[in-house]
Amino acid sequence: MVTFVGRLNTVNYTFLSTEMSAGAVDGISVPGFICYERDTGYFWIVEDDLTLTRYYEPSAASTIAPAAQASTNAYVLVAGSILDTLNTRLANFTIENSGAESIDWKVLAGNTVTLSEAIEAQAEATVAAAAYGTFSVNPAVWRYYGVYVKSSAPDTPGEATVIGVTKA
Repeated sequence: MVTFVGRLNTVNYTFLSTEMSAGAVDGISVPGFICYERDTGYFWIVEDDLTLTRYYEPSAASTIAPAAQASTNAYVLVAGSILDTLNTRLANFTIENSGAESIDWKVLAGNTVTLSEAIEAQAEATVAAAAYGTFSVNPAVWRYYGVYVKSSAPDTPGEATVIGVTKA
């Protein structure tokens, strides 16, 4: 059964190989859209004549490593922590609390670089002093992901060191 996913920067349709006939799939009707063949793992792009051509996603990877940031009493974005997942599949963060007090952290995701319409991709979690936390999503269905931190207890800052990676 053909399924319209309808997301930006990722697969638009999914289908099974048994649904393809003469290089096309009934129900897939938008040139330029990317399709995923669920049982083979192949990607396809819809041509102007609605036939499908094998598609190989661009290989891309990037790493961010912003400066350590002290936590405050309210959630704030770790400066420089926003990952752009365009042309990638995986978004991953590792956070280290290099401070003496626990910090709380969460990951927000959205389709604008400001994350103004963001959803919570990872719920609040606590990272003890001198400990680590991780977040990973594959596929990355949102374009941007960012790390937010706050002190676990009022007026007792920890220090967040974040490393972010995107991979195709």
